Amino acid sequence: MSFLFACKEPSTTKIEFVVKQHGIQHTCDERQTLMWFVSEFKSENALSIKPSHFSSNSVALIGANCEKSSWQVELNANDLDGEKLSFAMAVPFNENHLNPLTAASPLNISEMFWSWQLGHKFFRFDGDNDFAFHLGSTGCKSASRLRAPSAQCTYPNRYRFELAQFDVQKPVILDLDRLLSEVDRSRSCMSEQANEICQQLFSNLTTKIFYQE
Repeated sequence: MSFLFACKEPSTTKIEFVVKQHGIQHTCDERQTLMWFVSEFKSENALSIKPSHFSSNSVALIGANCEKSSWQVELNANDLDGEKLSFAMAVPFNENHLNPLTAASPLNISEMFWSWQLGHKFFRFDGDNDFAFHLGSTGCKSASRLRAPSAQCTYPNRYRFELAQFDVQKPVILDLDRLLSEVDRSRSCMSEQANEICQQLFSNLTTKIFYQE
């Protein structure tokens, strides 16, 4: 007697991200650069990411180009509908300071890298009027800019966001208007602690800039 066993693909959940700017939702505006990393997804337990061109099993890059695939993350989980879902806008410390020349995608994208010492830009927005906001860790100590720190940076600048009841049928919105609320865009922010524009942005990052509607 013989038995046949079918190999079943693990269940996954796709998350689509969109941007709300000037009250309008979109996923692509070629007049500006907008990209960010997401990682450390968690519901009841930690969730891994299905690797793709723009993601590894631990971190994904959103908004890499105008392709739809760069605005989605596929999690190795099912039955997330109605569940609490949280994630970080950051690169995990143990991956943040790796050699970008040998790192796998999406950590090999040069536009999102500062240096071995500082690591990656977790969020990058280059808008109009020469305003830019690049979020990443600062106060990172190592022998030189070409060496990775052995301990956490003084200012990790990692932010977590939570959806109280995730709806699998709806996109997750990044509200750029909320992020830039009350921000003086006459000067840019490169995550400097002494920059008052950065301080306003850091404060806005603690508000509900990710949500569904």
